[in-house]
Amino acid sequence: MGSKEGAAKARVKRKNVGRRKGAKGKFTTLKQAFLDAFEATGGTEALTKWGEEEDNRKDFYAMITKLLPREIQAEVKHSIMLAPEKITKPEDAGT
Repeated sequence: MGSKEGAAKARVKRKNVGRRKGAKGKFTTLKQAFLDAFEATGGTEALTKWGEEEDNRKDFYAMITKLLPREIQAEVKHSIMLAPEKITKPEDAGT
């Protein structure tokens, strides 16, 4: 019951919805705040020292597992060429 004209008008109205192009989202700002805090508190050197302490190891490794990707998708393309003179039958292998 909607017309094509009505659908086209709805698309035009929605064109300017959302954040303007190039604007930083809240996550980007929060991520940068954490990176700044990390550097201000000693960066990699301080994190390493904290992780080496026996009481903190469990927490250290728990944080690492949360940072690692859960899935890795990869496409492997590989071809194998066999030289006919190198191929032996199983019964000839023992001789």
